[in-house]
Amino acid sequence: MSPSDMSFTANTYYNYRDCIQKHIIPRIGGLRLLALNQGHLMKMYKEPVKQYSAIPKRARTIMNTSMRYALSKRLIMTNPCEGLELPKGVKKSKYYTIIVDETKTYTLEQVKLLLEASKETRIHMQMVFALLMGLSQP
Repeated sequence: MSPSDMSFTANTYYNYRDCIQKHIIPRIGGLRLLALNQGHLMKMYKEPVKQYSAIPKRARTIMNTSMRYALSKRLIMTNPCEGLELPKGVKKSKYYTIIVDETKTYTLEQVKLLLEASKETRIHMQMVFALLMGLSQP
């Protein structure tokens, strides 16, 4: 996937930028790319675990992407991120199952009516977003 194929929100961009500036660069920014090893990465992942559980995951994503790119450009011979697990203090994300009560959802015809009725009003976009986000009947 090329960078032009990816779409990021502004929030994602700022989260990644802050992670790079506040956590990655201060810990490994002074190292030469060829000197970077799994020990450096593991230390970088471990340090923020107690304060910020999301930072190691974000840093790992950034580093994996960066090292794969460096490998594809033959700047490094091996990917130091490969096979490296996050430290034990990092909380795993839970997967939630959402149960939808279909009796409280709008039918396609009702959605069309709501959109048509709100078309020329100031709340049209709010209705579109509400419907896309799962607006249900009271």
